[in-house]
Amino acid sequence: IEPGGSTGDSVYVHGTRVETVYVLSGELVLGLGEQRIALSAGDSITFSGETAHGVWNESESRAEAIWVAAPARY
Repeated sequence: IEPGGSTGDSVYVHGTRVETVYVLSGELVLGLGEQRIALSAGDSITFSGETAHGVWNESESRAEAIWVAAPARY
């Protein structure tokens, strides 16, 4: 995700049971319900895909992450 990039202005729900994010490099902010969680390289988080969520790169550097959603809905 490029600096200033995001999943959009709003959080979203897409009905997966569980999602896991592992940050490979950079920094991301995960909006999870009413929370905003800062994640850096090496951090991971697992949460219900039924919780409204979104991600933003508010840093000056590119961020890379592996995002797993199960069961897949795509």
